[in-house]
Amino acid sequence: MHNIVSEYNKVDQPAPHCECTLDCLANGTKGEVCSVTGPNRCRLAELGFSRGCEVEVARKSAFGGPIEVRLRSYRVSLRVEEASGITVRAVED
Repeated sequence: MHNIVSEYNKVDQPAPHCECTLDCLANGTKGEVCSVTGPNRCRLAELGFSRGCEVEVARKSAFGGPIEVRLRSYRVSLRVEEASGITVRAVED
């Protein structure tokens, strides 16, 4: 039980050297999730957004619309408000 609690607490603490939020990445840019915050934090965690997970911005729609993200073996579309709660560090290919 102690391990589950300690792992849950790690999700809330940002990792060092985080650079920007997911909505700041350009199309085709890959990043590594550092932390997930905001009111939809639990839903995003259920979708697979966890620390260390690699994500890639597949498409960004014009005028602040949804962002399509490649995550694990699938794609998910996020509102800009949701993507702004995901802190990522850009990674090289």
